[in-house]
Amino acid sequence: MAWEMKYQPNVVLDFDGVIHSYVSGWQGVDVVPDPPVPLIDEEIKRIRAAGYRVVVVSTRCATPEGMGAVRRYLRENGIEVDDVAAEKPPAKVYVDDRALLFDGNPKGLLEKIQQFRPWQEGGPLRGKPPVPNCRKCIAHVYERTNDGWREDEFVAWFHTWGSTFEEFDNGAVPVTTGIVEDEYGKVWSTAAENIRFID
Repeated sequence: MAWEMKYQPNVVLDFDGVIHSYVSGWQGVDVVPDPPVPLIDEEIKRIRAAGYRVVVVSTRCATPEGMGAVRRYLRENGIEVDDVAAEKPPAKVYVDDRALLFDGNPKGLLEKIQQFRPWQEGGPLRGKPPVPNCRKCIAHVYERTNDGWREDEFVAWFHTWGSTFEEFDNGAVPVTTGIVEDEYGKVWSTAAENIRFID
């Protein structure tokens, strides 16, 4: 009896913004400071159980340091996938936080591009309810604008703790951060001391 390989179509997930929440932005090819997107590990399990082959793709993986950082992040967060790559293989679907769904009509593409914002900046999630079972808190945040820094404080939903590095005269110092979501679905990263739980 001949051995037969079962075909598994690829589902390709971008790493930054789909698995790694990426709310701190780019900090280096091997610096991955933010927690996973809430519930992504469970959804990847469901996708694989349905017979798809999950491939994680990132330009980070073009270097050995970046590839190591991505694989280590997945392992440390208990996220099982079938492959990690630097380039997108053929796939049934690509999941990316910085993609537009093309509907066959190019009219208006420029405007969609100009108005586009990823979910971390309040894009497609705006107006949707927060992820269930998050703790309510008051969050004090800072946002960079064209005119400098803007300060704000609002009721938010706490997702998880993360960490980043801040540069001081004596070098980089690790800082604990909290990942929160505002009422519009925008995700923020702020220093731990800027979060006050109210539930």
